[in-house]
Amino acid sequence: KGSTPHGIFLKTLKGEKDTAVIKELITALTGVKRKTVICTFIRMAALHAEPGVRKAANWAVNECPHTLLRKCIAKLFHPEDETLCRYLITKIGELQITGCGQMVSSFLHPNTPVPLKYASLESLCLLKDKKYLPLLIPYITSSDPMEAYLGTLAAAKSVSTLDECKELRDIFLSSAPEKEVLK
Repeated sequence: KGSTPHGIFLKTLKGEKDTAVIKELITALTGVKRKTVICTFIRMAALHAEPGVRKAANWAVNECPHTLLRKCIAKLFHPEDETLCRYLITKIGELQITGCGQMVSSFLHPNTPVPLKYASLESLCLLKDKKYLPLLIPYITSSDPMEAYLGTLAAAKSVSTLDECKELRDIFLSSAPEKEVLK
């Protein structure tokens, strides 16, 4: 493992401090279809102190096959690490990674920190999966304007017609001024 070229690069990457070298190593490792490499990219994209390194690692994550990304996301998905979870939730939606909606929707409850809840709603909007519609409905009528907006948007993206969601139909057919912002 450590004696292969990618193993040596990965070991060097984990201990390197020079951001230019880190970015070069990320570039060299991009395309290596190994869970350890992809998990390292994900952690760096979410957590590294240097914005340039986060950007390079994020680019490398975007190049990974979804089948491997799903495995890495499942391995790294720990709700107690809010920053990493928010990155993973966002990446799931951004790349429309199928099979991860359950992880994303697990953050749709009252005790979820607001940034994670917003990221989950946004990700479900991008996933456009109707099976999560029942979880979205309470957010359509939320007193939090951002929750209401994201919930409405996610619900609208997950249905084919307004007849599939009474709450959406009520918003779009309403003449009430407070509903205008959601249209």
